[in-house]
Amino acid sequence: MDKLIIVGRLGRAHGVRGWLHLNSYTTPKENLQHLRPWQIEKDGRWQVIEPEAILQHCQKPIVKLPHCDDRDAAACFTNCPIAILRSQLPKPDINEYYWSDLEGLTVINRNNIKLGKIINLFSTGANDVMTVEEIDELGKKQQRLIPYIKHVIDEVNLQEKVIRVDWD
Repeated sequence: MDKLIIVGRLGRAHGVRGWLHLNSYTTPKENLQHLRPWQIEKDGRWQVIEPEAILQHCQKPIVKLPHCDDRDAAACFTNCPIAILRSQLPKPDINEYYWSDLEGLTVINRNNIKLGKIINLFSTGANDVMTVEEIDELGKKQQRLIPYIKHVIDEVNLQEKVIRVDWD
């Protein structure tokens, strides 16, 4: 089964004609406009929606959804996540990975010590960072932040679901 990847979120209503602000999680941000169709989660259900239009307003994107003709209708979609099927994403280059493919992988250091699983990735602007969570024998969670940079990452093996790192 093809998994859904969150690629953005609908923001607050814009104006009185049913437009919404659009928050893209893609890099570059404009890529979200070309990934179609969208699936939007509203009231706990995913629904396929094809945006009617996307415009730039004050250098920020706004979107018009079908049957969303006034501010009240648009407000119902505020903060709804936007997803696409994983198969809609272009194939990454060699040694490049989508964050969604790395989440859940086990992180092991050069001493063959399991550091935990990747639960999240984020960008600092300078580089990307993995949030790695380990659960000890008592069930206590411990998180560590490990930079996702060339001299730290030794190997990514998606088949074995493992990332090997140079980290203590």
